[in-house]
Amino acid sequence: MVLSLPHRIRIESNAPTQDGTTGNITDVWSHFSTVYAHYRPASVREFVEAGIQQSHVVGAFRIRPLAGLLPSMRIAWGGRTYNIEGVLADARNGTDYYTLPVSEIANG
Repeated sequence: MVLSLPHRIRIESNAPTQDGTTGNITDVWSHFSTVYAHYRPASVREFVEAGIQQSHVVGAFRIRPLAGLLPSMRIAWGGRTYNIEGVLADARNGTDYYTLPVSEIANG
């Protein structure tokens, strides 16, 4: 399968750190990988069939498989930040691409 992946996205991972003085835990997001992707707005039918709560999913990114990718990561693209709500392998053989349903973070 040939994928059209016109967008470069930044995938970030979270490493919570504790302030030595106050003891407060702070989320520290760091670069995990930059990959090419295709973005499309959410399709209700697709995510209902996958068992993902549609109410907060705004769209999905499609990327080539990426080792170590987790749903706890996030995507930065186009001046916006998105939570990854799941990592879905393609239905054909699971190795052609991943679909990443996302929700938008208001102040990422």
